[in-house]
Amino acid sequence: RIRKMFSFFLFLLFLLAYQIDVSVFASSVSLAHSLVKIRPDRGFSGKETISMFACRNEYESLQVVLDGPLDNVSVSVEVPWPCPRSPCYVIYRAEYINITEVSDCYGDLGLWPDPLIPHTDIFYNEQRDGFPINIPGKENRVIWIDLFVPPATTPGMFKGKITVTSPSLPKPVMFPYSVTVWKGTLPAVSSFVTEFDFLSTEAVKVHYGQPGNATVMLLLTQLYLQAAMMNRITLGNFLSSDEAIHSSHPIDWKSVEKHWEPFLSGINLPFGLQESVVTSIGVPTPFCHDFSTAEAQPCNETQKCQQVYYWREVYEYFHKKGLSSRLYDYTFDEPHSQQEWQSVRNRASYVREANSNLRTVVTTEMDKALWAGVVDLIDVFVPVINFVDAKPGCYAQNQRQSYNSCKYLWWYQSCMSDGCDGGCHPNRTGHCLTDWPSYMIDHSAIKNRVMSWMSYLYDMQGELYWGTNAFDKVGDAWQNSFLAGGNGDGTLFYPGIPTKIGGMSHIPIESIRMKQIRDGLEDMEMFRLLEKQSGSREAVLELMKPVVQRAFQFTDNPDVMLAARQAIGAKLMG
Repeated sequence: RIRKMFSFFLFLLFLLAYQIDVSVFASSVSLAHSLVKIRPDRGFSGKETISMFACRNEYESLQVVLDGPLDNVSVSVEVPWPCPRSPCYVIYRAEYINITEVSDCYGDLGLWPDPLIPHTDIFYNEQRDGFPINIPGKENRVIWIDLFVPPATTPGMFKGKITVTSPSLPKPVMFPYSVTVWKGTLPAVSSFVTEFDFLSTEAVKVHYGQPGNATVMLLLTQLYLQAAMMNRITLGNFLSSDEAIHSSHPIDWKSVEKHWEPFLSGINLPFGLQESVVTSIGVPTPFCHDFSTAEAQPCNETQKCQQVYYWREVYEYFHKKGLSSRLYDYTFDEPHSQQEWQSVRNRASYVREANSNLRTVVTTEMDKALWAGVVDLIDVFVPVINFVDAKPGCYAQNQRQSYNSCKYLWWYQSCMSDGCDGGCHPNRTGHCLTDWPSYMIDHSAIKNRVMSWMSYLYDMQGELYWGTNAFDKVGDAWQNSFLAGGNGDGTLFYPGIPTKIGGMSHIPIESIRMKQIRDGLEDMEMFRLLEKQSGSREAVLELMKPVVQRAFQFTDNPDVMLAARQAIGAKLMG
């Protein structure tokens, strides 16, 4: 009995040390982990404290939930470990997208959190319009906090605190949180290839209202590429934004090096990772893109020869820098007709003529390539996830073994993850186009994160995604992101225009979905660390089983995913 009284006394001292007003906590402020999407008009019960787990060189996030009415809310963070370079954390305010048509039956109408507006941006150190926050009654708002564990951090448990202030509160509210740092150190250069496309011309048009000059396009692309890399994503076609390599002949290599050398040799990103390098480098096609013979105006022979010499020059340059293994030619996207397959043959043959080691990338499946007789011309097969292991009655089931002889194997998700036509169709429940990983706004955080768990399960080497900033295709991305039947398809970023977010400079705005993708990619790096440490891929797969079973069978319970992560982290600790 005395021991119980003593424990209770220590708990009271703990509360007093952090000045936690329990009554205020219960009604106004709470904490949540990152694997839940908290909607502003739905009740949410948070926690007084939160425990997180991370490897070294890993990003980790948490959420502060504010229940209204509250006025002029501000938040500060105390990071519990030594921070060798600033910033040690980034604070965002979650903005909301009004969903007026659901992606599928798993979606829901109304406001969903997605854009993340920083308090102070990490590119120009400008204060934006994210804070202070005013919350009306019967609603909540979310503050998203990104932490980064430096690679030299000593493993163990660290305790920090978050302070919330508002004139509506009787005093500042302080919340403790803990981060257990595991022994494993994630690589600064991702071991998994990502090739997410960026539409540089469209970015300039949306940010500035008109086509910009080469300098503006280059600057915006560099900013977006850094933002992507802080989420462990490479915008693989970044070179296409640079006139120095895209338009000039001979190529102005001095300008190319000036523009891109940090991204190629190791860049210290504004927040987090140091010495990070892109994982994929798409080669532009300034002289000839269309190698078909059926189109009305295909490239002529002179243009084709110019393109071959261009490919050869680019390959030789990157080969000397030791980066040729990251190069690729995006040869064709989803060929179907005989004419399209002939275009694959034509272009791949010219790529081979330029250099047999320059990789050709085609989004297709093995059975289709066998039918077309082009298997030997495709270096990187990129099948859609739905056709790698399909539901019964939808496509040939688990086809992973048919790709074992491929030189490289990536994959991708498409609108087939949510039906491609939008809306809820009850007769589609359990059908071919539901229950897949998805990057849609109105899908759960786990659906956004689980793709990389699948990549490890099916032993993939890379992931392709068609677009990150399809702003012009949806109009105003801040108001509507519905495209190809889904909310957010092709828009993982939002345009950070000063008139929208405050400040003076244009910046990329990250999304909650992008944070989930980042966390999934870091999960996979952790799986690979444990596999290397234990020497057993099967042991890792066994620990993953509660979360993922097949490409269309996985939990949607955040606690199950968090528990699996902790089990794997415990193994890393030995």
